[in-house]
Amino acid sequence: MQLQSNKRLDPMPLITLKQVKRCYRLGQTSITALSDINLQIEQGEFVAVWGPSGSGKSTLCNLIGTLDNPTFGQIIVNGRNIAEMTDAEQSDHRNHSVGFIFQRFNLISVLTALENVCLPLTLRGESKTVSSQKARSILADVGLETEADRRPDKLSGGQQQRVAIARALVTEPPLIVADEPTANLDSKTAEQIVALMRRFNHSLGTTFIFSTHDEHLLKEVGRRIRLHDGRIIEDIVTTANEKQVC
Repeated sequence: MQLQSNKRLDPMPLITLKQVKRCYRLGQTSITALSDINLQIEQGEFVAVWGPSGSGKSTLCNLIGTLDNPTFGQIIVNGRNIAEMTDAEQSDHRNHSVGFIFQRFNLISVLTALENVCLPLTLRGESKTVSSQKARSILADVGLETEADRRPDKLSGGQQQRVAIARALVTEPPLIVADEPTANLDSKTAEQIVALMRRFNHSLGTTFIFSTHDEHLLKEVGRRIRLHDGRIIEDIVTTANEKQVC
């Protein structure tokens, strides 16, 4: 599929979090999932958010993807505070600017791989012919051109996650957020999935942010954000020749 590069010329960060805190109510108890999060994500980064279960990885991914709103603080996307957006504007941002990849794949069981990938385009009003052409092309890019007419239950876990990646990429978003995308896969397949995401990051300039608890997957990333008890305790940017602690 001839996807367009998402690299931008302007210096504005893709997304900025300022003094973000996220709390949840559990009965009469308030639980703090994230606290004092200050973060900038630039266009073209390949970022792993990692840490143990309960460290706040999924909450941070949901906030970055604007699936959730902070209790305190600001999240700024495209120069706008999401708190100032209407529900319709937030929905439009997610539909046009963010692709999502989930731990459990979230494929629709009654649809084929091709139909699952077509779905975001169909929801945008693309014609069936155009949607099918784009979907077949991106399925070929993830190595599944021969599996297009199979339903999810006829695909392996790794193949299902490749379909999910294709579905996220087909609308050409500048940002893809993946919450534990390798958690249900064996270690070899997990490494292949991360390498595939990295390939699209390099070739298209698409920003990828994915959460993981597996340190073995960190060797492929350009930036590692480590969470513990809802706080960032380490933010390391890795270049080809050096590692810089931010």
